[in-house]
Amino acid sequence: MQPRFRFVVPLILALSCGLSSSPVAADLVTQTGVGGAVPDNTAAGATFDVTISDTRTILPAGNNVTVTLENFQHTFLTDLTLTLEHVGFGPQQLAFDRVLRTGNLGSGIDFNGTYSFNSGAATRLRDVADTFTSPIPSGTYQTTLADDVTNSNLSSFWNGQTAAGTWRLFISDRAFGDITNTTWTWRVDVQVVPEPSAFPLLSLVGFGVAAIVVWRKRGASPFLE
Repeated sequence: MQPRFRFVVPLILALSCGLSSSPVAADLVTQTGVGGAVPDNTAAGATFDVTISDTRTILPAGNNVTVTLENFQHTFLTDLTLTLEHVGFGPQQLAFDRVLRTGNLGSGIDFNGTYSFNSGAATRLRDVADTFTSPIPSGTYQTTLADDVTNSNLSSFWNGQTAAGTWRLFISDRAFGDITNTTWTWRVDVQVVPEPSAFPLLSLVGFGVAAIVVWRKRGASPFLE
């Protein structure tokens, strides 16, 4: 009689399935830092650093980096430029740059709240400034280039790179007569590739062993007949 495989193929298929995992939501890595005074009317501005120790990789696609100013107060939106840099991994990326500035004039609306900036957001700071709403409502705003319209690459620029290292917030005020609170904080949120889980594979291995035991209790070989 020719040998006939009874269980080997199903077991191999089961183990193969265990090696490929179904899509898993990204893990979120968050690091918070302390803000401080922003010098009035100087391009030098101020920088604030945080360090992420998590060495996992930022997701390869999508808008995976968000920068947030928490409890931030500052007069005159038009005077401010905000960038984020992952030190050693390319140039700084714009969150916004002197929104609605025309020469030395611009929007007089103020910041007073918590503001997140992500390239995938629907609302731009310009959209709010055009309505003369002051202070700017807390919320998540789209990152834009100097024209206030074109989406910047801040949230996707570091895709596929490690999250670990120094993240640097730069903020500058380019006109006289502004007031910034010094008790604000900021944070960077990074979506990273999750650690692979061994649970599905271990479960399938256990299932295979249990099946072999059942076959043997029935008095037949699980592999050949």
